[in-house]
Amino acid sequence: MTCTDHRPGTNSLLVGPGGEFGDSAVYDVSDPITPRLLCRIQHSSAQLSGALNFQYLDPRQDGSTDVVNHFSDGSEARNFVLPVTVNTAAWASTGALAYTIPLSSHGSCPAGATQVWIYQGSASTLLYTYCNGFGDCICRFGLPAPVLAISPDGQYLVSGWLAGKGSEPMAVYRLADRVRIATLPGDVAR
Repeated sequence: MTCTDHRPGTNSLLVGPGGEFGDSAVYDVSDPITPRLLCRIQHSSAQLSGALNFQYLDPRQDGSTDVVNHFSDGSEARNFVLPVTVNTAAWASTGALAYTIPLSSHGSCPAGATQVWIYQGSASTLLYTYCNGFGDCICRFGLPAPVLAISPDGQYLVSGWLAGKGSEPMAVYRLADRVRIATLPGDVAR
């Protein structure tokens, strides 16, 4: 993460997907005609946590990930630690955090699998695991990125990855009781 300016504004905007597939940036948009770049966040997920502050993931060499609060004055504080290396996450307004862990191939998932975890109340809980599809050959350009998103009200999570043969349809879970409430049609990729 590179922060170039910490002068407080009244409004901030987070732009970009973050995670393994792109970078994000935080802008002060108090003057929407000339937005001011505050921070560039590379290869990590982030979320705004107020008009001037944001949180981001900081993977550590010991295999853990710090979830860090970055304040408008440039100071930072570790909020909590995830026990695994994580680059992408979905943030809920309720304080929950969803993240994924890739698994190698095994019997029913020859292209590997992805575990979806929920961190809430100082503990991580496995929500479910889905099989990845075969889609990483040179002949398949433009595959959609994995989906991991929490609804704005923090009540639902959608996740999955349609990456070719063997992909499972995306799933929607209600976070309150961690019940799968929908399986999306197999052709829904985003």
